[in-house]
Amino acid sequence: MSTNVLELDATYGRRLGLVDGATVAVEYVPQIEVCTSASVEPASFDDWEILELNAGIVEEKLLQQTRVVSVDQPFIFWLNASTSVCLVTGSLMPQAQVALLDNDTEVIVAPKVRHQQVQRPAESQDRKTPLTMCCCLRVAAAGESVPYGVVYVNPGSEAAKLGSVVRIGHGIHSVDDSAGADWLAPWIAQIASEDNVQPGVLLAAPATLADAGFRIGEIVRVGQAASSVEPGTLVFESSGKDDDESIRRAIERAMEGRAQLYIS
Repeated sequence: MSTNVLELDATYGRRLGLVDGATVAVEYVPQIEVCTSASVEPASFDDWEILELNAGIVEEKLLQQTRVVSVDQPFIFWLNASTSVCLVTGSLMPQAQVALLDNDTEVIVAPKVRHQQVQRPAESQDRKTPLTMCCCLRVAAAGESVPYGVVYVNPGSEAAKLGSVVRIGHGIHSVDDSAGADWLAPWIAQIASEDNVQPGVLLAAPATLADAGFRIGEIVRVGQAASSVEPGTLVFESSGKDDDESIRRAIERAMEGRAQLYIS
């Protein structure tokens, strides 16, 4: 390759408005800081639909493809050799034009809606409605003194602004099947904020994580929930297609008074 040539992915180049053979200026950006949170939005509704169907892959593999983000600049995530989504960075915290992503960065994904789509009345929303906005957080275990059924986040997290009850879902490809963690998701829990919780982290008692089927280090999606939750309990959702063992375990938690079971 010539020393006067800059090569980059063709799809990414087109998104940046570059054409083959164009002359560009390259500038070094010094002292880029790691951001605690990054808000991104799909570039189109088609990108949003693909993202919803493959959220687990994006959450698990994002850092393998993208480490540097810039406000208002698009970036490409490849799901496989032929399918990609385009995301645009909206804002960074702390405020900066350019920042680095790392394992503790909270990624907030805003939905992309078709302009002609009619919004349903609020009263028609229920637990089966897909998340309209989600935060991606990494699971960590707290001490046994943390109340059962409660999750904790940093007060500056977008998840702390979602209300007192949140709906939490697995990343479909970030779950270790050998741990039996792929049953009855998503689950609904109470949320609280604490200053000592690291940004980008969702903290819960080991018993809560074990009953909910989440493993430490897993990336989860956190969004608003219309449902209420009794203190000290979890709400599990099931399509009724889960295996008998999964249903049995959830019923056991419900009989112990530690959970509610909702079959859709």
